[in-house]
Amino acid sequence: MVSENLFQEILLNPAKNGGTELLVVSGYATGRMAQLHLDDPEIRETGIRVRVVHGMAFRDGVWEIDHRQFTELARAGHFECHYRIQNPAIHSKVYVWLARGVPLVAFAGSANYTMTGFGRIPGTDYSQNEVMVQVHPTMAKNYFETVLNGAMEIDHADIAEHINIRPGTPAESPQNDEEHQTISLLTHRGRGNKVAGLNWVLDRRGGPGKRNPAGGYIQIGASLGRSDFFPPRPEPFELRTDDGEYITVVRAQKSSTPKTLPPSSGDAIETNPNHVLGLYFRRRLGLADDAYIEPHHLQTHGRLDVTFIKIDEERFIMDFNPRRPDYEP
Repeated sequence: MVSENLFQEILLNPAKNGGTELLVVSGYATGRMAQLHLDDPEIRETGIRVRVVHGMAFRDGVWEIDHRQFTELARAGHFECHYRIQNPAIHSKVYVWLARGVPLVAFAGSANYTMTGFGRIPGTDYSQNEVMVQVHPTMAKNYFETVLNGAMEIDHADIAEHINIRPGTPAESPQNDEEHQTISLLTHRGRGNKVAGLNWVLDRRGGPGKRNPAGGYIQIGASLGRSDFFPPRPEPFELRTDDGEYITVVRAQKSSTPKTLPPSSGDAIETNPNHVLGLYFRRRLGLADDAYIEPHHLQTHGRLDVTFIKIDEERFIMDFNPRRPDYEP
């Protein structure tokens, strides 16, 4: 089982052992991840070929920013991308290495072919604790080919007739047809405004136990916590960020929440480990991993709040895209 250094162990090391081609089936994939992988010296200098099937494209569509980057990489060579165009949509994650066409080694597990899936968010130790296990390489290759039979290459003339190429970025997704909630990142308790939740550990220095200083959560409030907008505890759900990442989260019950709330409620959203959200927001704000987030950091960024756009019961867009420097929720 592989649970650490997934990028190195799954995407790079097999190339050192004779791998010449990587076949990928991934529920979700992003252009940023493909670019990062292909730009790695261990891949670029050896001319490794990478072929990807984006399994959930038929159901969810593909953001234009990712489609454009996939297309550019394909034109540059050594990269192919196919979108699944028929039911059932494919949510599995399988990575198969070939040595001159012969199956060499294969892995299956939870890691999407995305930056968050492989813990490659620049400047952080961002991780979602993904796990991959070795599987039979010939069986995995056969699985890839089966999935590929229901997919279409991204530069096919008819691709737009089968796949919804969603214009713009997740932050620009129209909200009139989707449920959405905008939540302030500030709290008005104490003296003046403070950033709520994201400074959770830093506000509790000296407490019991050892915690990551970036630990934090998004406080959604008791009213939204009582609603069914988000899935009930302890069901995990997925956030697609406006800059193209995927984060798995769950509702949380803070100790200050009234005990009258049902067990399935929760007035906060957090990750496991709980520093993932903290690191994500510090990266977006250009801060150090252990920096205390102040209101003026949000003001400079152009957002004092965050918007959640509900796609379905399991998937949401998290919009923290800047608006304007003097924006107030």
